[in-house]
Amino acid sequence: MANASSPTGPKPPRRWHFELIWPVLRHPRRALPAIASSLRPLWLTPLVVLSVLALLQVLVAVPMRQAAAASTMVDLPMDYQYLTPEQQAQFQSSLSASGGPMFTTVFPALAALGRVWLGWLIAAAVLHLVLTLFGARATMGSVLNRVGWASLPFAVQSAVRIIALVVTRRLITAPGLSGFGPAGDGFGAALATNMLGRIDLFLIWSMVLLVLSLRAQDDPGPSKAWAAVLITLLVMLIVMALPGAAAAQLGGLTIARPFLF
Repeated sequence: MANASSPTGPKPPRRWHFELIWPVLRHPRRALPAIASSLRPLWLTPLVVLSVLALLQVLVAVPMRQAAAASTMVDLPMDYQYLTPEQQAQFQSSLSASGGPMFTTVFPALAALGRVWLGWLIAAAVLHLVLTLFGARATMGSVLNRVGWASLPFAVQSAVRIIALVVTRRLITAPGLSGFGPAGDGFGAALATNMLGRIDLFLIWSMVLLVLSLRAQDDPGPSKAWAAVLITLLVMLIVMALPGAAAAQLGGLTIARPFLF
């Protein structure tokens, strides 16, 4: 009598694909075609890796942020001596809050996660729109996968910055090409400096991976692929630099205290 074997159904799709990280970084021409042609969402793995390293970078920099906040010289208001003791205590507590966990850990961590996840969504949406205008037929799901895996060089960037923070014990104050930013205190100069600060070898590496992924499936042609990536890059540089430029402008504001009668 033959033993009856129970039928086995199809295996559920795997959620994690850590085995693709090294091939994408080391042999992108071999690994990216499978990612570009996949009909399943494969973007979770690179996004989680980017998020973990971004949070680790924030945690490593906490002591340096606390030291920088403690050493910052703040000018007291001209009428500080006329304030009541309660008002002076409130002013001093507001100064000490800048070195607290909200400003050294929570807010930087939320900003880091926002750059990873919102940046990925915005970049994918812009790239998909540009590809559609160029006549390409890439789906939004495929573009999400490509942008996610093409962002892996920024994980290497975070790892390098973590090592630099641990070794030097100093915050990275002039990343990328920010040193070539125009002089001046206007919003345009601050925006240009923030945009230049995001341009480095890791960004160029990510651009190359994204172009290779576009050429691997639904190939719009080399010129259109590079044009789509460059347009997306320009939009992303502006979007990501706007908060920093606005913060620089707000940080330079002088608040005049009105006369109290």
